[in-house]
Amino acid sequence: GRSRAPAPVPEPSRNRPVFCEGWRGRTMDERQAPFWIYGSGTLLLRVGAPEPTRAGLWVDGGRLKDSEVAEESTLRTELRGERWHSVVLEVPALLRSEPPRGLTLYELSFR
Repeated sequence: GRSRAPAPVPEPSRNRPVFCEGWRGRTMDERQAPFWIYGSGTLLLRVGAPEPTRAGLWVDGGRLKDSEVAEESTLRTELRGERWHSVVLEVPALLRSEPPRGLTLYELSFR
């Protein structure tokens, strides 16, 4: 059954991603950086890194095949079902920059 009590906090806007801990703006500041996104279809993430690295992508708890990311790459996945989806970008180690960081998310779009 469902509770009749009001939600403790309102649902976030479905029109934009909700970034969680692990992000500083659009740049990863931890090895794992999750966000939530609402919708379905093909999700495209244009990402970049200051040096070549492997990038893991998790969607709704399942890990997809790792990708090599150099200066700029596009990661793509299908989001099934018109609902909130958990997405996590992961790198094996923070990259040598000041401060150390992971990937930068340049663009996020649906098709």
